[in-house]
Amino acid sequence: MPLAIAKVRALLAKANQLDLMWLLLFISLHLGSMRTAGELADEPVDTVRLMRISLLLVIECWIVASILIRKRPLASLFRGVHGFMVLYTIVALLSMFWSPSPGLSAWKAFEVLVDVSFICFLISTPNWKKHLARLWNLTWFMVMLLICSVWVGVALFPSRALQVYSSAFLKRQLHGVVPTINPNSLGQMAALVGAVAIIRFLYSKKEQSKILYIWLSGFAFVTLIFSQARTSFVAFISALGFVFILSRREAFVPVVMTVIILMLLSLVALPVVMDALYSYLIRGQNAELFFSLSGRTYYWGLAWELIKQAPIQGYGFYAGHRADAIKGLAIYSNLDNTYIEILQNIGILGLIPILLVFMITWKRILKFLIASYHRRRCCNSLAVELFAVLFIITIRSITGPSFQNHHWNLLFFLLILAWGECIKKMSKSDIKVGWLSHAHPSLATNC
Repeated sequence: MPLAIAKVRALLAKANQLDLMWLLLFISLHLGSMRTAGELADEPVDTVRLMRISLLLVIECWIVASILIRKRPLASLFRGVHGFMVLYTIVALLSMFWSPSPGLSAWKAFEVLVDVSFICFLISTPNWKKHLARLWNLTWFMVMLLICSVWVGVALFPSRALQVYSSAFLKRQLHGVVPTINPNSLGQMAALVGAVAIIRFLYSKKEQSKILYIWLSGFAFVTLIFSQARTSFVAFISALGFVFILSRREAFVPVVMTVIILMLLSLVALPVVMDALYSYLIRGQNAELFFSLSGRTYYWGLAWELIKQAPIQGYGFYAGHRADAIKGLAIYSNLDNTYIEILQNIGILGLIPILLVFMITWKRILKFLIASYHRRRCCNSLAVELFAVLFIITIRSITGPSFQNHHWNLLFFLLILAWGECIKKMSKSDIKVGWLSHAHPSLATNC
């Protein structure tokens, strides 16, 4: 605990305007409540969302003012892969002209505009690599606070935080109460924190740091289990497999021993383990519902039929599938697939730029990972972190909303995009002198 407090103090001691903007963006994510499609159509912007828009408007004005004060050419803000994110945002904004709910499309697109504006501003800032490193760790701190808030909710509001799931293997499912956090989102947060904590445990040389990270990983894993978020559970286990392989040598030996011991224990009680795992994953559903991904394949089929009718421009950002005119889909708050939802709402025009960003970022992360793996440069822990985080986000994007809207997944994705810009500008000399030690001091101390 003293070490954790010391790390938090060190993180907050040199807070700057970028940190504050980032914090406000995170706060804005939780200024809202669950509403039906009918409520959204009748009143796209209610009082709480007006507060959210006002906060985001303040952030956007702050960003624009800061850019104007520095007198940087506007074109320089969009050079790089983030320029494609700007294009995605423009398409989302333009979709208000063919959206069934123009107001809803406009303000949801504006939210994405603020997120993308921030990352453009960050990359144009002097010494932005150091700021990026701070924001990366600040983000983990804020996500940990959100996970802690869920367990505080268990203590204060047990009936709401642990909702009954009588047909499942675990009879209670963990929810966030204040703020409201969906179990699937909570599970993904826990998977991300758990993966990063294990990576930092493997690379840390300080005994106290190792103890801190192993406790964090255990805490995250318990949260993941009780959230019963199956996609995130599978993504977490898969990511750990890659992490253990990529860690190599000193980190790999204890991991291999741990895996062997666990496998031997599993063999002793294999039927019990398999039955328990199956019951946990099936979550009380019948085989048909389970293999339809909890009904997702049904409404994905409905969405695909509608996509074929308007493949180029879609039906309007965020509002497309929520329109009463689109029968069968209006009852769903989202389509539980990032790419189908983008096609449904802003068509190929919106999907192409975000896929370009996605593929270019993956290419850069993999290139960085391979380089750090072969050259054994200092602090390849960041390469493994970026890989694990992007891997989990990618898996989650198949069965849930992620980086297409103003969402904490989008904020993570934009940070990884920024790291990709760093990687692009690295030279061989940077690699030899341990560039990463300077660009990511928080991780350099663990190498």
